[in-house]
Amino acid sequence: MAAGKFFFYDIWGQKEASGDISFMIAGGINAAVLKSSYTPGTHSHSLFSQISSHQATASGSIVNALALSGRHISISGIGNVKYVASNISGFSAGGATFKAKYLALYGASSSILMGFLDLDTGATTGVEVSQLDINWNSQGIAKNKLNQ
Repeated sequence: MAAGKFFFYDIWGQKEASGDISFMIAGGINAAVLKSSYTPGTHSHSLFSQISSHQATASGSIVNALALSGRHISISGIGNVKYVASNISGFSAGGATFKAKYLALYGASSSILMGFLDLDTGATTGVEVSQLDINWNSQGIAKNKLNQ
């Protein structure tokens, strides 16, 4: 499985640019697995409720969303924002298989969409698994360069 690039939603960038990042730290960040029926809309989607109908399912059950742990945000230089979190283990649907195409990150208390990761750039339908674990690389989840 070849995971692709992380894409930020416009709303997240707007919050970053305005300095309104308290909700990112205090409320936490959740991760949800989405199926291929989702058409990414970085400009048109801003809340998780707008995309939650595309959560991956297996045997009629929604694949559980998970909270990111060990998360922190570092800001270096002028406008360089880096997001880091512990690896995620345990996306599952009671042992049943499910198709995972995207991983969406969103504010746990605000539901504001942060961004998404294409979990399998080589397939249009996603990868079929019974458990999905995410291991971030040493660079963290994502970096964002704010225009000052």
